[in-house]
Amino acid sequence: MINQQAGNGKAMKKWKRFEKKLQRKQLIYKTIVSTSLEDCVRGIIEQRRHITAVIIFGGDGTLHGLLKPLVEQSIPFAIVPAGTGNDFIKTVNKLNDCKLDVVKVNDDSLCATIVGVGFDAEITKLIRDRKLKEKFNKWYVGFFTYIIGVFYAIRTYNPTTMHIFVDGRKYEYNNVWLVATANTPFYGGGLKMCPHANPSDGLLDVCIVHGKNRMLLLFVILPTVLRGWHIFLPYVSYMKGRHITIQSDVTTNVIADGELIGLLPVEITVQQHAMSTFKLNI
Repeated sequence: MINQQAGNGKAMKKWKRFEKKLQRKQLIYKTIVSTSLEDCVRGIIEQRRHITAVIIFGGDGTLHGLLKPLVEQSIPFAIVPAGTGNDFIKTVNKLNDCKLDVVKVNDDSLCATIVGVGFDAEITKLIRDRKLKEKFNKWYVGFFTYIIGVFYAIRTYNPTTMHIFVDGRKYEYNNVWLVATANTPFYGGGLKMCPHANPSDGLLDVCIVHGKNRMLLLFVILPTVLRGWHIFLPYVSYMKGRHITIQSDVTTNVIADGELIGLLPVEITVQQHAMSTFKLNI
């Protein structure tokens, strides 16, 4: 599965090099090259009985679009990173496990990495609306897409009160900037938002950033999140659970795998070992 739009054409370039390896080993394969994830999903469903495994050339957004049919059809997959963030592969490359957990969102969506609520979702919306990803990918500096998005969103996003339920226990936080519910540690192109997240432990990690000071987020949280040190700050709460519900009286965006998927409220659960992955060795 090659997403032509991933990484401003990076996926196609990587595929052309990879295809030569397949040909040398005389492996049987079929390619689906498309700018439409719908076409790729349709290809998986139609070709299911002929598929042994799927190799995805793209990023976290490509994986998000293909995840549901891959999980529902029990198809193992590998990723050749060719997107903007490539946060999923940063975790998978360090693991020996082939069976990984999947995040279920509102009974109708699956997520491989992190479900974000609030400020991070606002960043994603601004990046989409201002077409920042296309601009920075063109210059091969995709990581800066998220950083520039932060500077845009810091001026417009207003923190709000959120009600968070973790395995039935209720927490209420005022001045919440973001809530990240994680299967893996990274998002935003390498930001270690949930450093203890493990996609094979059957648990979700929840990181809540709350506080009145806007500059606190910019000059304290952001620098420390690169290494995961932010979780030791007094205005960051961190917990684990299997069933998470997030509510707010204010209209708030929600993202999964870096893609906008809707608004609060959101219900998030973990499906243990529902995703099959493998490492490429050719």
